[in-house]
Amino acid sequence: MLLVLLALFVVETQPVLAKEKTASQSTSKDPASESDTKEEEKVPAPYFADKKVTLYTGYEDYYSFLRDVDEEATVKYKSSKKKVATVDADGIIHPVGKGKATITATVKTDGATSKCTMSVTVKDPYYEFDRFPEGVFVGSDTVYSVKRYGYKGPVSFKLTGSQYASIETGDATSCVIHAKKAGNISVEVTSLGVTKKLDVRIYEGKGTVFVVHPDSEPYLGRYVNRYDYNEYTSCYFMLRSYLERLETLGGGMLALKKGYYPVIATLCVPSDTTILFEDGAVIKKIDNTNTKVVPATTSLFQCVASTHTTKAFKGYGGEHDISFIGEGRSGIDLCGIKCTAIMMCHNKNIKIRNLFFKNVNGLHFIEMDASRDVDISYNWFTGYTATSTGHKEAINIDTPDRNTGGFVQGWTSYDKTPNKNIYITDNVFKDLEVGIGTHRYSQTEPEDEEKPAEMIYHTGISVLRNSFFNVTTYGVRLMNWKNSVVRDNSFEETNGFIRDATVVDEEGNSVAPKLIGVYVNGAVNPIITENYFSGFDTVISCAPQKNSKIKSNPNINGGSIYDITYNEFGDETLEYMRKNYVKDCANEILIYETYGKAGTVTPTQDAVEEAYNLTP
Repeated sequence: MLLVLLALFVVETQPVLAKEKTASQSTSKDPASESDTKEEEKVPAPYFADKKVTLYTGYEDYYSFLRDVDEEATVKYKSSKKKVATVDADGIIHPVGKGKATITATVKTDGATSKCTMSVTVKDPYYEFDRFPEGVFVGSDTVYSVKRYGYKGPVSFKLTGSQYASIETGDATSCVIHAKKAGNISVEVTSLGVTKKLDVRIYEGKGTVFVVHPDSEPYLGRYVNRYDYNEYTSCYFMLRSYLERLETLGGGMLALKKGYYPVIATLCVPSDTTILFEDGAVIKKIDNTNTKVVPATTSLFQCVASTHTTKAFKGYGGEHDISFIGEGRSGIDLCGIKCTAIMMCHNKNIKIRNLFFKNVNGLHFIEMDASRDVDISYNWFTGYTATSTGHKEAINIDTPDRNTGGFVQGWTSYDKTPNKNIYITDNVFKDLEVGIGTHRYSQTEPEDEEKPAEMIYHTGISVLRNSFFNVTTYGVRLMNWKNSVVRDNSFEETNGFIRDATVVDEEGNSVAPKLIGVYVNGAVNPIITENYFSGFDTVISCAPQKNSKIKSNPNINGGSIYDITYNEFGDETLEYMRKNYVKDCANEILIYETYGKAGTVTPTQDAVEEAYNLTP
């Protein structure tokens, strides 16, 4: 009986043991087998170290290099275009002819085959200008050099214009130009039987010269990666980058070559900087860039360094020695957009010459505040959009005064500094509301109540040899000008312009032009003489004046808190006025002593009688 039970136990347990062993075999892994699998997964495919290469016909071979290739592997190379490039058994590529080819490497290892490719571009040898400035200053020594691609042949340099510069050979690929005097030269480079010429201009000046074109890139690629850099903003960022660089260099020249430069926002000009508009260079104001990040501003150029725009300058302590110079037919077109072309404040030694200014709307071509020693000459100012005030000057002479609101930029202390020693000569003012003038004045506000307030005067303003054609309000307005001269100018109105002139009042109604040649309010000892007037209602009108409030901005009193300003004429004032030349004008000289509204002013009869009929 016992034997039977043992037999049954053995028979019944054997299948169970076999089943457990099978399960164990299916769930456990051989460590060696797992390691082999991972090694197989980690083996990368072969590839060329360089995916793309550029070679030159008849020049150096290229030694291709494969990565991740087993030492036991066999490799075969093939070129898709043997007329472009061939490849030998060692992977050495030989450039044959101009074009593109694909080099394929077939790699066999342990029965496995893989392929990798490389793109080859073959060019003919050539050279290009490397460092070749288009402009340099007199007295400079400048290196001009080229880069050779695909050859090591000789490079020769030739200078045209030896009266302006001399040339000295440097190494195999460079020369040195010694600039002797201002003028235009050419540098010819010959190599590979090809001659290239670059025109170079030698400028008067000091510092660094940057020559740009409308399609130039910003200095060292600045701003090009900004998301708001596009076809509308590129020119603005380009000019901005060079002006900022001139600030860090301590000044120099930015020369604008021929073309249109669309500008959306303000460009800051640092001290000791000249912006030269070469013939045909035109800055054009735009007001749309398809981006909200760079909004249109109401000024094009501000005479302040980009790092000083929040510095509260006083007196004449701001930027200095800034010039805007034009050549040929060059200038600034505001395109009827509300904007000031050039804005200066707390500046000294500013020069604006030989430029045209076109199409002002609601502001001024030139805003001048708290500046001294300014030369504005040989310019042309023309074109306007009518304003409700009717007195938007081409050149506005003002003070930085919180009360009047004439200047609101962040780089002023609002210290009411007047302008001093201003020369506006030999310009043309045509088809405008006002040529030159001031329309609000400033007064001191003493802390001591016993000390009387005093008028603040612009001094030493000379308006000489200018031509004023067709102004709708007045040619020149002397408001709080002291010891100033208006002499040898021509003021002319034509019937056609007067009939078609666009003039609107504060309610937007069309009104007739006022047509005053010279308007004098609060001037001290002005010399207004030897000018020619034709077609005006009034040749010279002299009257007291009081600032009014600004309807469009009730937060600014407009200087209305200041006293009335009165003219102060010496004995010689009328004698000078007698020497003006008048033709076809209704009134020659009107002089008023009492301030009041139109129709209630009281003329000084003796002065008027003495001043009338003064044509020699």
